[in-house]
Amino acid sequence: MPEKLRAQLDHTTAVEYAIAWTDERHMRHLGRARVEDGHLVLVGTPPGGVRRTLRIPAAGITGVGLNRWRPAPAVAVGAPDGEVVVELLLDGWGAAHQLQNAIASARDAPRTGTHGDAHPMTDRVAVLPEIRPGKRGDLA
Repeated sequence: MPEKLRAQLDHTTAVEYAIAWTDERHMRHLGRARVEDGHLVLVGTPPGGVRRTLRIPAAGITGVGLNRWRPAPAVAVGAPDGEVVVELLLDGWGAAHQLQNAIASARDAPRTGTHGDAHPMTDRVAVLPEIRPGKRGDLA
C-alpha cells in the first residue's frame, strides 16, 4: 500500500518487502526492506554471515528508479556511498513500484525548516475546454 495512502488511513506500521541486496563488499544479503522514519531500512544476512542493518537517510538518497536489467523486479537507490539495488524476491513489479514510490515520497517529503515551517507545495492546473459552435456565450 503506498505510504501516502497508509498515512491517510492512519496505519502506523511500515510495509516490509522480502528482498535481496548487495553491500559494498559485493556480499548478497537476504532479508527485508521498509521505509520508516525518513530512512530506507535494509535488514539482511549474507550466507554464513552475521545479520546487518543498513539505514539510508531519505535526505541522502540522490535518486530512485526501477532496475529492469535484473531478472527479478528491483529498485535502484542512489545512496551516499554508491548505488544499492534492492531486488524483490516474492512480489512482482507492482510491489517494486510501491517500494519505489515509498522511497521517493520519503525523499521528497516536506522538510521542516529552522523556523518550524514546512516548504509549501504549489500546483498549477490548466483547463483547456473545447468550445462547440454557438456555445461561446454560455462558456463566458
